[in-house]
Amino acid sequence: MANSTIITTPSSVVQQLNLYIPIVFIFLGSIGNVLNIIIFRQRSLRSLPCSIYFLSSSIANIFVIYFSLLTRLLTQYAGIPTDTGSDTFCKTKYYILYSSRTLSAWFIVLAAIDRYASSSQDNRRRKFSRLSVAYSLIGIISGFIFTNYVHILIYFKLTMIRNQYNKIVPSCILQAGLNIYMIFSDFFFLTWYCLLPPLLMTIFGILTIKNVRTSQRRIVPNNNSALQQQIKKNNQLVKMLLLQILTFIPLTLPLAMQKIYAALTVNSIKSVDTIATDDLSSQTIALLSNAYHSINFYVYTLSARTFRLELLKILHYHCCRHNNNNHHRTNTIKRENSMKTA
Repeated sequence: MANSTIITTPSSVVQQLNLYIPIVFIFLGSIGNVLNIIIFRQRSLRSLPCSIYFLSSSIANIFVIYFSLLTRLLTQYAGIPTDTGSDTFCKTKYYILYSSRTLSAWFIVLAAIDRYASSSQDNRRRKFSRLSVAYSLIGIISGFIFTNYVHILIYFKLTMIRNQYNKIVPSCILQAGLNIYMIFSDFFFLTWYCLLPPLLMTIFGILTIKNVRTSQRRIVPNNNSALQQQIKKNNQLVKMLLLQILTFIPLTLPLAMQKIYAALTVNSIKSVDTIATDDLSSQTIALLSNAYHSINFYVYTLSARTFRLELLKILHYHCCRHNNNNHHRTNTIKRENSMKTA
């Protein structure tokens, strides 16, 4: 009886998590990332390389949200077997999902390097902070990541397995007998998503803070308003970046630890209780890591006045246009009515 209770509780918790949490993240992430894309394309920001990296990261986040959370939601609510519908979709989904997750993180790494270069006193380093460099690096990193995840298209397969509740179910997993590859796959993702990005973000974040403090000691002429405005904008981008880093690390480190645990215990014989508990922890950690890809807009809004002003400009523009359209429509109706009564 006790064992039954232990098993049922994690199972029911997993079901509740998969039913409600994805809805919140999809709603917040869809609105937030679309607004990010619109804002970073504004004239005042799109000329800055750092904004291009943030824009690219937001695009990658949208793929993460829909290929991770939406597919999970469709399975839970509508009973649509998104993971198990076909072998082709199984491979494609995880290829895009893993690639997009990793790209999202590496675009922020590039933003951190850009802010370090931009705030440097060395002219050679500052040359790194250019739009041409940004577009080139985005292409190189994208090509590298997509190429290095091709192994998913080869070794992932739709397979019938016995789950923790002793039921035979279809699952999109690695092909049987590839335990060594499973360890490689987990450590590859662990390295390129969970370990290297936060490490590099932290290093370049600290170096950027050091550069900013050094530059603040320099005297800026009061009559050079354009330079002062540029410095303010750069400092706000640094704030956005640092808060982004502080958000990324705690939300992805649990995933790193879970991957290490899964790789180390891949050949271990586990009790049904342990399997159920592991399933609960892995599902919770997966949802936690998805939170990072859903809340970037709100991090930017809280941390940077420039970002908030651009958002208000967009909202004001669309509200005014809507009011003008309504006003024009009302005047047209009035003219038509007056002509009929004349």
